[in-house]
Amino acid sequence: PEEKPVRAEVCDDLTINPPQAYEIDDELARVAEILTGRRPRSVLLVGPPGVGKTALVLELVRQREALGLGRTPVWGTSGARLVAGMSGFGAWQERCGRLWREASKERALLHLGNLLELVEVGRSVLNAQGVASFFRPYLVRGDLLAIVECTPEQRRIVERKEPQLLEAFVQVELTSPEPATLRRILARAGEDTQGLSVEEEALRAIERLHLRYATYSANPGRP
Repeated sequence: PEEKPVRAEVCDDLTINPPQAYEIDDELARVAEILTGRRPRSVLLVGPPGVGKTALVLELVRQREALGLGRTPVWGTSGARLVAGMSGFGAWQERCGRLWREASKERALLHLGNLLELVEVGRSVLNAQGVASFFRPYLVRGDLLAIVECTPEQRRIVERKEPQLLEAFVQVELTSPEPATLRRILARAGEDTQGLSVEEEALRAIERLHLRYATYSANPGRP
């Protein structure tokens, strides 16, 4: 019998109603240029939690035709999902191999989630290779196009554990927006998602509260 595609087991179709993100046109253009250049490369988005790494990916999917990606399929998964339920020796490697072949055949773009998670999952006492190491040769050759994410702190850990892995990606840094930009993002998000017209003073209050009580989280995610 014909095998069920592995992407149906471990991936989500990110092209179905992706939410809108705001004020990230420059970053979008940069990522699209990397993915569609003469020699397309995979992308590593680096930024603090809440800065909008995943939001940028979903906005890239939403605008993919305008950004030169046409109707490219975009599948989202993570290291944990790729190894879930795989207990036999070589089982998760076989699953990842099937996913690579399906993505290559469909010319799909993979959003693989957090890079440090990909480095760690799949390893055991008997196997030093993680999911990230498995995919690395395909990413380097360009046989597989992917977007992954990490924080600056996680990047330093990856550099120590697998220094050659980062060579498979072009890194794009994301930073918290300036206060005026943040207020524009919040105003547009309130209007588009909730139908709310938020006053300027309310936006400034949100900004002050976030800076005071949620210093561990970057803008604009938490607000």
